[in-house]
Amino acid sequence: MTAQADSREKERDRITQCVGEAYSVLDLIPGVNPNGPILVWLAEQFRQLQEADRAG
Repeated sequence: MTAQADSREKERDRITQCVGEAYSVLDLIPGVNPNGPILVWLAEQFRQLQEADRAG
């Protein structure tokens, strides 16, 4: 596996993890549709936090 393919796979895994975490959190909030646009927004926030933590 090339380094570029490995990097893509790791990024895909991180994004998948962020989406899963976002869905779990949103599913706990009454009246919030965890499948709506808020899912994408929250997953992106989690991704940015992970990147800041890794850089940190």
